[in-house]
Amino acid sequence: MKMSFDLSSLNVLILAGGLGTRLRSVIRDVPKPMAPVAGRPFIEHQLRFLASAGFKSVVIALGYRGDVIKQHFKKDFMGIQIDYSSEATPLGTGGAIINAVKAKRLDGNLVVLNGDTFFPISIESMMLDHIKNSADVTLAIFRDKSCGRYSGLCLDDKMKVLDSDADTSDYKSAGIYIFSHNIVGLLRSKELKKISFEEDIGPKLISNYNVYGYAESAPFIDIGIPEDFGKAQTLLRRWQ
Repeated sequence: MKMSFDLSSLNVLILAGGLGTRLRSVIRDVPKPMAPVAGRPFIEHQLRFLASAGFKSVVIALGYRGDVIKQHFKKDFMGIQIDYSSEATPLGTGGAIINAVKAKRLDGNLVVLNGDTFFPISIESMMLDHIKNSADVTLAIFRDKSCGRYSGLCLDDKMKVLDSDADTSDYKSAGIYIFSHNIVGLLRSKELKKISFEEDIGPKLISNYNVYGYAESAPFIDIGIPEDFGKAQTLLRRWQ
C-alpha cells in the first residue's frame, strides 16, 4: 500500500528577503523574489507550486522592499493563507529563519524554501523519506557536474549528508529543507542575529544531527545572477 502524507498540516516558510544586488542590471528596483520570470513574479511560481501540492498556509520572510511582496499577495493566494515575518535590518538566511520561527511561533515540522530558487519536486515524497529516515533535517538535492557557484554535498550510500563543502561532489543543495520539530525548537531557542544558514547553521546540524538528502529528477532554477535569470525565463515557461 502506497504511503501518503497530508501536506496541509505542514508549516511552510519562504525566504524572500534577498537584496538582488547582482540582478540590478536586469530588473527594476523590486525585491529579488518579485523579479518577473515567464510573465509572473518569481515567487508567484513558488506559491502556485505549493498550492498545487496541497499546502494551505505559508509564511513569507520579508526583507528588502518587503512591502512590494505584501501589497501584491496580501493575505491569500490560490487558496493559500499568507502570513509575513519582517526584519528591520538584514539577518541573513539563518537569521530570517530564526526570526520567523520566533515571531510566528512556528512548531512541528517546517518546510523552508529559498525565495530565489525553484525545484518542482514532490514534497510529499520528500516528507515520506524524511519520516522513513528518522531525519532531523532533509534537504532536496540536484546534480550538477560543473564546479560553478554551488558547494558540493558529501553523502553516504543511504543519502545521509556527511559534509556540506565537498568540492568534488556533483550533489548540490536545491534550496528546499524539511526541519523536524526538534530542530524548529532548537532554532527558536537561538539568539536573533545576522547569520547564514548555509555557512553557519547547516554545517553544525550536519555534524550533530541526522541530515539526509532527497534527490529527484526536476529542473533546478536559480535567478541569483543575470545569466541564470535569463535561463529561468525559458525553463519556467516549459514548467507552466
